[in-house]
Amino acid sequence: MKLAACLIASAFANRRYEEDKVIALDNLSVGQITTLKTLNRVMNFNFWSPESVDELVLGGTADIQVSRFFANEFEEVFRANDLDYKVSIQNLQEQIDIETMFSRNNGKAHDLLKYNDYDTIKAYSQTFDGYFTYGTSFEGRDLFGVKVGSGSKVVSVDCGIHAREWISPAYCQWFMNEVRDGQFNQYLNDVTFVIMPSINPDGYVNTWNGDRMWRKNRNTGYGACVGVDLNRNYDANHAGPGASDRPCSDTYHGPSAFSEPESKAQQDHMKQYIDDGSLKAFLTFHSYSQLIIFPYSYDYTSQAPNKAELNSVGQEMSAAIRAVHRQSYEAGQGTDLLYAAAGGSDDWAYDAMLAAGNDGPLSYTFELRDEGRYGFLLPANQIQPNCEEIDAAMHVVINYVIENK
Repeated sequence: MKLAACLIASAFANRRYEEDKVIALDNLSVGQITTLKTLNRVMNFNFWSPESVDELVLGGTADIQVSRFFANEFEEVFRANDLDYKVSIQNLQEQIDIETMFSRNNGKAHDLLKYNDYDTIKAYSQTFDGYFTYGTSFEGRDLFGVKVGSGSKVVSVDCGIHAREWISPAYCQWFMNEVRDGQFNQYLNDVTFVIMPSINPDGYVNTWNGDRMWRKNRNTGYGACVGVDLNRNYDANHAGPGASDRPCSDTYHGPSAFSEPESKAQQDHMKQYIDDGSLKAFLTFHSYSQLIIFPYSYDYTSQAPNKAELNSVGQEMSAAIRAVHRQSYEAGQGTDLLYAAAGGSDDWAYDAMLAAGNDGPLSYTFELRDEGRYGFLLPANQIQPNCEEIDAAMHVVINYVIENK
């Protein structure tokens, strides 16, 4: 078993995380936050949640990846200062190797209950009559999607903007199947679905073949460090709070809004549906944390004009999710649930719909399973239950669009 794991892992990943730990902290205190900020200057944590050291908040939570070179020292400092912490993943590479063996669809036919690579997702998408391409990535890969339905109301669904969040494109593929052949087929006379299952293909490929924990795109044009956080690159208070001007940061916003081919291509493609008023709901999928987020996230003061409506639909979606597998998803404005994150696609789409004359646009970011036990390495046996519960939320928002928009 160990030999097989080593052989498979070596075939799929160049960067390894032997003995890296993931540390979980709850109900953050002043002492914990101060210590984390001090240690981060030397240890350079990989923040899983929140997305950077600047987003740590009193009373909040944090999941941070600590390099094996600093893991023991980290624990010694926290113990010496009587600060609480929990090791949620003892050896990150072991968890990645388990995923490689049991959760990846390693070169086999497309499987909705496994994690599929980019080429497999693309080939599956090409089986849809409504397959389209809308640009190319920095490394030259097709940006693609499927358009299904004949209704006058458009619901946009996208996945995979952050490369390491694999459950996200897994849901898009599940949803595509259910739209064409399953429970959402009933809506096709009323709604047109525009589904983009892998909007950061270069980053996603890199998580399979290079660095499983990669987040950004793969643009090499910004000095020694690679990549831009695409979800900080949209024209929504670009370069505002929660986005970094440092190219080596995981939340680097890029030199300007839509500087990246992936974000620019999505803007260009969606413009037709925004300008003609047909786009009614913009739904983007991330992981993890089990949240349903609506605008705004780009600063701490802005309020969506139809915030009450967004919250009402969000709460109904949350209740529908809970009824399926008893999982709790909290719904709310981004800055109330998490932190400021300027330059996000959800806020951009919302503002663009408003500017086009839509006085009640719907825009939601779904943070899928889980709440931190596995984080970005969610086992494949959770794909189906996660998708089933999100389907319940999708029925809520789709029906709301049909009846009210």
